[in-house]
Amino acid sequence: MFRQSFVRVMVGFAAGGLALASARVALAAFDGNVIGCYSAAPLWNAPDGAVISLTSNGPIKAVVSNIGESRTHVMVAHTNVGWATQSTSLDPGHTTDQFQPIVPDELAHGYPGFSQTNMGGAYAYLMTSSEVRYHYPPPTPRTFTSYLQCGERCQVAGVSSYLWNDIPYVSSLTFASTLNDNILPIPGAPQTDQHFYFYLLGSNDAAGNFVHFPYQFNQYMRGGPRTWGSTSGTGADTGIVCSQVAAYGWAQWSMLPHASLPPEANTFQAFNHPAIPGHQYGLEETKAAANALYSNVYNQCISNFDDIITAVAGAILYQIIPPLYCSNAANQVVRCFSQGGDCSNASPGWMQELVQGAYSYSPDVLVGYHKTAEWAGPWADSVPADLQWNGGGSSYGCWE
Repeated sequence: MFRQSFVRVMVGFAAGGLALASARVALAAFDGNVIGCYSAAPLWNAPDGAVISLTSNGPIKAVVSNIGESRTHVMVAHTNVGWATQSTSLDPGHTTDQFQPIVPDELAHGYPGFSQTNMGGAYAYLMTSSEVRYHYPPPTPRTFTSYLQCGERCQVAGVSSYLWNDIPYVSSLTFASTLNDNILPIPGAPQTDQHFYFYLLGSNDAAGNFVHFPYQFNQYMRGGPRTWGSTSGTGADTGIVCSQVAAYGWAQWSMLPHASLPPEANTFQAFNHPAIPGHQYGLEETKAAANALYSNVYNQCISNFDDIITAVAGAILYQIIPPLYCSNAANQVVRCFSQGGDCSNASPGWMQELVQGAYSYSPDVLVGYHKTAEWAGPWADSVPADLQWNGGGSSYGCWE
């Protein structure tokens, strides 16, 4: 399977491919808005297979802070080719219906979801974040005298290889105009209609048809199957969130035939673990996280109410009552988190309906900031280091 590792393609906007609509705003896994095209050094100092983690403001920060965690987004580094894999979502659109303020399908199936971006796009994505670090395992013996001795660095390199070379994908397009002074023009390219490829990832169904994995907020509540490597799912279980990407890649890679290992190694058991497990959170801390999520969404909605309604309706609609509209928006998001489904329900009462704690694989668990009794994957023993950009020349990319 061949992919261009350093893509800079200019085509007409009507050429086909899905585009990230300019009417919606790029949201870093519900972390913060990032728009535009940027240039960056073509590489970062994170080794191939490392996980990049960050902290950013927004609803996810409100959730993780209430369970004693800090990381809000992660991505897997493909340093050898200058790309990164992640799962993220555009900010779901709003409506003028104060009883269903958020577009349900955009909340339920976040786009672009499971996807890959080049270094320019990654820089645009990370530029408003803080505490950006990479996590790479320490050296471990991997002499291959036994098929059990694929050490942690061997494993994360395998995950990177699977996510770049073996996973099903389709090409898509991102669109951004360079007329904005804050967006760097591309040398030799027109000042409008500039496009860059990125990749949507997923699996192939029984008929061989590509199925993309969207960003699905409910995976933070009940994300076991995808973390364990399940390629299927219906309803609330079709998506993937950022912290599941590395675990999913590990599970899928561990089932591949490995040329460097004997045939008996080509099972989960060859790596001493059936899968990277999730972590069971308590009911009370899950309720506290849900309540913090409600407060964050409500307060942000109230603070930006006029802008939200003007963007949707073209004018301020005085018949829409801000506290009612924003309360229902917050209810809709919390129910999407706690229950999944089509994310259309904006009714209150979700706190009483929460009867079980979240089962999740969070960014903090992935990178070892939250130590758990369960094995948490090959990245959990890493010593974090600050992410830096390096290399000659420039990588151009968009996140919009």
